[in-house]
Amino acid sequence: MKKLALLLIFILTIFQGISQTKGISYQAVILNPESQELPGVNAEGNILANTTVGIQFTIIDASGNQEYQESHTTSTDNYGMLNLLIGTGNPSSSTDFSDIFWDGTTKKLKVAIDFSGGSNYSPLSEQNLTYMPQPPTEQVSAAIESNAEAITNEITRATAAEELNAADLAAEVSRATAAEEAIQADVDANQVASELGDATLTTGLAAEASRATAAEEAIQADVDANQVASELGDVTLTTDLAAEVSRATAAEEAIQSDVDANQTASELADATLTTDLVAEVSRATAAEEAIQADVDANQTASELADATLTSGFGAEVLRATAAEEAIQADVDANQTASELADATLTTDLAAEVSRATTAEGAIQADVDANQTASELADATLTTDLAAEVSRATTAEGVIQADVDANQTASELADATLTTNLAAEVSRATTAEGVNATAISALQTEQITQNTAIAANTATIGEIKQTIALSMPSGWVKLDGAAISTLTSTQQTEAANLGLVGNLPNATNAYLSQNGSALGSVSGSNSKTIAQNNLPNVTLSGTANSAGNHNHYIYGNTSDDLSAAGGNSDYVLSNNDGSGTGEYTATAGAHTHTVTTSSINGGVAQQAMDITPSTLSVNTYIYLGL
Repeated sequence: MKKLALLLIFILTIFQGISQTKGISYQAVILNPESQELPGVNAEGNILANTTVGIQFTIIDASGNQEYQESHTTSTDNYGMLNLLIGTGNPSSSTDFSDIFWDGTTKKLKVAIDFSGGSNYSPLSEQNLTYMPQPPTEQVSAAIESNAEAITNEITRATAAEELNAADLAAEVSRATAAEEAIQADVDANQVASELGDATLTTGLAAEASRATAAEEAIQADVDANQVASELGDVTLTTDLAAEVSRATAAEEAIQSDVDANQTASELADATLTTDLVAEVSRATAAEEAIQADVDANQTASELADATLTSGFGAEVLRATAAEEAIQADVDANQTASELADATLTTDLAAEVSRATTAEGAIQADVDANQTASELADATLTTDLAAEVSRATTAEGVIQADVDANQTASELADATLTTNLAAEVSRATTAEGVNATAISALQTEQITQNTAIAANTATIGEIKQTIALSMPSGWVKLDGAAISTLTSTQQTEAANLGLVGNLPNATNAYLSQNGSALGSVSGSNSKTIAQNNLPNVTLSGTANSAGNHNHYIYGNTSDDLSAAGGNSDYVLSNNDGSGTGEYTATAGAHTHTVTTSSINGGVAQQAMDITPSTLSVNTYIYLGL
């Protein structure tokens, strides 16, 4: 049975700075899906060494959607191991490895394999990825670089341990291979010895063994039928033939039909025999090859009669061998003749019916004589057969004992090999577990250090704005959320900062040191101006006509009012020489109204939007863990 088995997988995720290569290191030992044929129980779970395979990696996001997929064509080493860097393969998706959005949600790594090195992949594993994405600050980068030496030392130590494990595994593989070769050599030697022993043991009865192998069912059926007929006589023969009919029905319906036809022909004489021969013809059409063999065997037995039956077991064996060869040749010839000349066979059968009808009396006499001779010879034949059965049973017991011993030795060797392999797997698993534990501890320490660095570089109440969707632990987004949803420590720190009820909502708000309560949101992004917001300027304009009105002119009595230019206009001349001018009298206090157009065009006044051009960011406050 084919198995898709994975002995051990190490997945180490490494998220590094922008200047370093990003990827996920993947290491696995691939097991052969085909079992190795060995005596006893086949060996399964062998490593697939030095073989080209196709590997497909798929990263699934928290919603179960494919986020990235790539493929590799690589080869396992001498120990079935392969090492790959996810992110450097041939992408089969529309996204690049760098496009993966590490947002802190659960992601899965799905691995598939094609053992032929192609792209017909079968599922191999599906596991959760663990990682800790964070913005790469200078402090964090410096802390990570400070751990580079420790990480390098751990990698060196783990590599050395893996090399030792590989050497031990190679030694174990070599030892197991040598043991398997030795076991196989013993099995082969036992096989050769068994075959030679079989040949030696069966030399005396080689012809009988060949006969039994070539035509076991037909010969055994004929021997059983003859033995039953010899022991029980005519009446018992009828019962035994019925039993034989039942036995043969389960093994061969055609043979039983022929036995019944022959029995009926013997009991019902010529007319019944003719009917049975017709039935035999019909039966021979349906099961020609088997029926013909039985008919020929019965005919040969009838013709050989007393001399053949009484010649002794040894003579019978020799005769049966020669007869079986002749029978087989006759069967082949009859098969060909039956297939190529049905009409001729029908004619021959008709002739046989006539011949059988004519010779029935003689045949019956021969049968009676054969019955008597058979009864006399049965005891000898039975004794010889019993002796042969006893000898063959003893020889077969010895052979079976050898086979059982070989089987036991093979099973013990397999068990020892399985135990040794299990011990080696356990030892390697333990060693690799130690490596994994050390790496995990180093990763945990790195996470702790990163968390401590992030905590040490932030102050309670510090506010940061970023385009990242999330921040490390301790940073809380200012989105107006209820303070009761925070951790107890964060709630305490919020209270110490004077925050009550809900966090400030920084949406469309700007940081300003304006004297208001710290953490409060005030002001508006719109403004309605008042009169005192208008410019301090004086408006000027031209007054419209205020209508007809009079102005009175006052002057001295000495002044002349004379016509000017010969027209109706008059000029008041100053003739008194006193220097006093002529003037119009005042009309008293009065006003002139000036009307201008509306400053805003005559529409209703609206508030002004004073929001400047903005960069959309998320605003966070550090409240601790």
